Amino acid sequence: MKTKLRFPASDGLTSPALVHCFPLGQTAALPMPISGGNLSVASQSSGGCRLNALTLPDELTGASSREKAECLRIGAEIVIPFDFLDFSRVIWEIRLLKSGEEIACLRRAGEIADVALMAAVETAAAGVSERECAAAFYATALKAGADNGRNLLLAGGKRSGSLHGRLGDHRLAPGDILRIESIPLYRGYGARIMRSTVIGEPEPDLTHVANTLIVLQDRQFDAMRPGARAGDIDRILREGVVAAGLREYYDNYTGYTLGYIGLPVTSDFTRAFLANSDWLLESNMVFHMYTYAQGLAFSDTILVTDEGAERLTGTERRLFVR
Repeated sequence: MKTKLRFPASDGLTSPALVHCFPLGQTAALPMPISGGNLSVASQSSGGCRLNALTLPDELTGASSREKAECLRIGAEIVIPFDFLDFSRVIWEIRLLKSGEEIACLRRAGEIADVALMAAVETAAAGVSERECAAAFYATALKAGADNGRNLLLAGGKRSGSLHGRLGDHRLAPGDILRIESIPLYRGYGARIMRSTVIGEPEPDLTHVANTLIVLQDRQFDAMRPGARAGDIDRILREGVVAAGLREYYDNYTGYTLGYIGLPVTSDFTRAFLANSDWLLESNMVFHMYTYAQGLAFSDTILVTDEGAERLTGTERRLFVR
């Protein structure tokens, strides 16, 4: 038999709570958001419930310790002012503003992201498989200090338009686009960068798409300052891409929070850039800002500073040709 302890709403508190005694031999510790400590209860073999330790002051309940223990023994209610507070978003909000140590880790992750990405770009050529590019990437990332096993999203040929395409066995051919997203972690902190590579001389239209995406995103970066409204930042790119005819509509984020990444969660959308986002940028926030159209993708890791946006990934912003 389990006995319930009931903590009803009282003294202006609003949320009653029920706590069940655990089976014989186990103890339940209930953190109290009031001065006085923890309430621990355990069941007795008689099926009743006894008090293991009650460190809350007697004045909180109006009963002595002996009276409270007797209430528990006979299964009666014991009244303690108690309420649950919603703490679900507090840690996520605290994570938004990075400390100097966190920024240092993100900066190092950005350096790893750069060198690993370029290893894949320099391996790409007609007749080379996606896996050969990925092998060069992973070897470089791990040697450079990446501490995660999933460092890369890579797709070539017809699948280059998929942002999260799976690695395949496709061998690159003239005219193919190889899209590379470098996502290493350093001490758990992740930087991200996307670049695209074309095999052989690109068509003029493709070069135009790449240059337009880069110019629009550069304008977005230039506007990223403390106090700027996220929706205003987003629309620079979102509306610009559609107006340029690169996409019929734009239904993605244009950026989202970066920081410590606790797998299996791979992305943090505590703050994300949409046209209707009304939150404000603050100094020491870090974001993955990205765009893509017609098989091409470009992104960088951006730190918001008092002076404006700083790229923590430094690879040249252009369409690579191999």
